[in-house]
Amino acid sequence: DDLLRDFPFTDVGSRAHALVLLLQPYVRYLILGPTPLLLVDAPARGTGKGLLVDVASGISLGRPAYVMTLPKDEDELDKRITATLVEGSPMIVLDNLTTLRSNTLSAVLTTPLWKGRRLGKSKMVEVPNTATWIATGNNVVFSDEIVRRTVPIRLDAGVERPEERSGFYHADLMAWVRSNRAQLVSACLSMVQAWIDAGMPKGKGTLGRLERWVEVMGGILM
Repeated sequence: DDLLRDFPFTDVGSRAHALVLLLQPYVRYLILGPTPLLLVDAPARGTGKGLLVDVASGISLGRPAYVMTLPKDEDELDKRITATLVEGSPMIVLDNLTTLRSNTLSAVLTTPLWKGRRLGKSKMVEVPNTATWIATGNNVVFSDEIVRRTVPIRLDAGVERPEERSGFYHADLMAWVRSNRAQLVSACLSMVQAWIDAGMPKGKGTLGRLERWVEVMGGILM
């Protein structure tokens, strides 16, 4: 509550999905399958999308997440995804999007083992897809394939110029995160440990091709 209190989540689901953003890196290897794209979306700039992602990566990684641009060319995107996964990036951010229509991105969100071609190489390589995939944007438009693989985190400050807001509980949230990182990591791990101690109950509900993700993340949040 202390960490998330300044973010204007539009509903309970968006706040719950923000907890997924915080917790998933710690349990990614317990999810034997693909994970969805976590989209931080808002109606206007300055609402806190990038800050929420920075908070999540600052806690789990201790540094900013890797930011990958989304080229229009599918072959170029294939090579860029392959290179990023080969480097072992644990958290990949597609920043400031307006549309999400990509067969390649749709494919990587439904496979735990990615096969692609590296930049400057003709040989195909296979690499585990264990990254947490995140996107940010304002009123992002999806293809039908991508929307079925996306979990939304919707922010809305309810003002015309959200970047001009003031009076936040944490005047410099990232400085507070850095100063309290040990406690925040402990809080995340405590939530995971509580789920393990309870016998790892499975989350309810369905999400096609993402059943194991629902079982693990849904179980922790329950």
